[in-house]
Amino acid sequence: MKKQHVALTRCFYCGEPDKILLASRYRQDGEPVHDLGPMDGKVVDREPCSKCADLMSRGILFIGVRDGESGDNPYRTGQFIVVKDEAVKRVVNPGPTLDAVLKGRFAFVDESSLKMLGLIDDEGRLTEMVTGKKNSEKNGEEDQDGKQPTDVP
Repeated sequence: MKKQHVALTRCFYCGEPDKILLASRYRQDGEPVHDLGPMDGKVVDREPCSKCADLMSRGILFIGVRDGESGDNPYRTGQFIVVKDEAVKRVVNPGPTLDAVLKGRFAFVDESSLKMLGLIDDEGRLTEMVTGKKNSEKNGEEDQDGKQPTDVP
């Protein structure tokens, strides 16, 4: 079986395509020394993509996870919220956890905690506090004028 010469990796934080890896060392028969196939479509490091790095410069990424999940890569539920450092300092007790969140610029937060903080509703959708729009506006429902609202970025 031939080895793959190129791979497109994914960002650890948002899961979007991130880096293109190219084989740099080849054997005499033209095959790469290392097969990049196993890395294609996978997360290979925790370096944020340019979009996530920009968001992390503005605040802390709260990444929603299923209640009861833990570990280095818990099951994600789709919420991706940037919270200002000052707000995080108000809701996380001072200590090693807060220090790690501020240094790492992200935190996995279970859905029940996101609800308790008022960041998502009972269906897991971002609240008006986060989006600045009412649920009817952000869920594609028509407003009173019959116009279709724009999607929430």
